[in-house]
Amino acid sequence: MIPKRLTILGLVIYLYSPLLAADEFTLAKLPGWQQDSLSHAWSSWQKSCTALTIRKLRQWRNVCISSMEVDAGDIRAIRTFFEQNFKITPILDADGSASGIITGYYEPVLAGSMLADNDYRYPIYGMPASASVRTLSRQEITENPQAFKQHIIAWTNNPYDLFFLHIQGSGLIKFKDGTLKSLLYAGNNDHEYTSIGKVLANRGVMRKGEISMQTLKRWLIDNPDQAVDVMRKNRRFIYFKLSELNLSESGPRGSLNVPLTPMRSIAIDPQQVILGSPIWLDTTLPSKDQPEVFQKLVFAQDTGAAIKGRIRADLFFGRGEQAEFLAGNMNQTGRMYLLTPK
Repeated sequence: MIPKRLTILGLVIYLYSPLLAADEFTLAKLPGWQQDSLSHAWSSWQKSCTALTIRKLRQWRNVCISSMEVDAGDIRAIRTFFEQNFKITPILDADGSASGIITGYYEPVLAGSMLADNDYRYPIYGMPASASVRTLSRQEITENPQAFKQHIIAWTNNPYDLFFLHIQGSGLIKFKDGTLKSLLYAGNNDHEYTSIGKVLANRGVMRKGEISMQTLKRWLIDNPDQAVDVMRKNRRFIYFKLSELNLSESGPRGSLNVPLTPMRSIAIDPQQVILGSPIWLDTTLPSKDQPEVFQKLVFAQDTGAAIKGRIRADLFFGRGEQAEFLAGNMNQTGRMYLLTPK
């Protein structure tokens, strides 16, 4: 059963057309395959299986049922399961190139309050019921606070952290009493996403190689007289919902509606890759010294407005300072290999 949401390009990739390399690949021959412990990969795979089974994709259902017989603590058995049950094909771009751009995202933590005051004066909005209100641009929303007053779910003290929360799509909020809650993605205003990094690069303010989340945030802080205008160039606006933090889950739920796993979940273009699919990701991680090789089995469990194209992925890093550093600086070239059931 072919998913209805898949475009022709996605169908091409799904069925392994000549646009994909014709040479036969095996997992055992992949660079780094034997070095990946697969321990965290297995729990992430089980999450994908839950969603794939619900969607009644027959070939996925069969392989997911088979995986229930595998000992989750036996790395050799897990490796054998993937080698015996999946075929692998490198994903190529339309022009035949094998490399694409791999970025990253994380789960930020904002300071929060349920009441506004002199410090906590930046509202976080829930989803408006009215489409005419919901679809206003970022500028229109920020210029009409009265129209959105009833949709405020919390307040924060930093407009730049709030702006980057919109880019990440979800996060956490820590209130003054220490309570931690989830800020979950509830929807958007249907406007296209615009990278403020590109805006600043086009203005000659920043060179492309200098752009990261950290340098962008620093520029906004250092240039408050221009910051509002630059942030408004990204017309896309995200609405959130406040939820109790589920400590049993490894991360926020992505588009597949399963908890994301740090270093194992990626956002992809669902028009190109079936959500839930295993993918071998061969890339590097940013470092203060030399880039670190990253060759691991990951799973397509999320989507993103800026994630478009065949060889394009956003790697989820989790939460914390290291996750923030990696996500903010991740802009690497990489290769992606698609796994589908035999």
